[in-house]
Amino acid sequence: MITYLIDGFNLFHKIRAIEDSKTPRRDLVHYIRAQRLTGSAQNKVVIVFDGYETDEFHTDPEYQILFSNARSADDIIKEKIRDAKHKRSIVVVSDDNDIRQCARSEGATVCRPDAFLGKSSHAKPARRQDDGKHDLLPSSMMDITEELKKLWVK
Repeated sequence: MITYLIDGFNLFHKIRAIEDSKTPRRDLVHYIRAQRLTGSAQNKVVIVFDGYETDEFHTDPEYQILFSNARSADDIIKEKIRDAKHKRSIVVVSDDNDIRQCARSEGATVCRPDAFLGKSSHAKPARRQDDGKHDLLPSSMMDITEELKKLWVK
């Protein structure tokens, strides 16, 4: 099982299809679900938003939606990474360099929003920033996992 830890507004600003949304948080969650961006339904999805909870959400049975309240979403995400028991099973979706550095130093996988969105026709064009590190698409990670299972699990 993979845990996707998503920087909500960081991802939201990369999706053309919902850029004019009047309910951005709800529409982002709906978009992630509709596009099946997190793969298997068994994967855990945690989306962290800056700010306070609004009437947009009551509860979501499939996704854990967190609000930073008086703190920053970045602080919540870094705290979640540090507190996780199985850090190698976490995929952190964010363009924020501080979050990405924290994830790497803790052993989690990082994925830029553009890569997470993959081949989505609704994604805004990516601004390429080559930092010398390469992110795997979530679908590629799942393919690699399945291939390793074939080789090692009998």
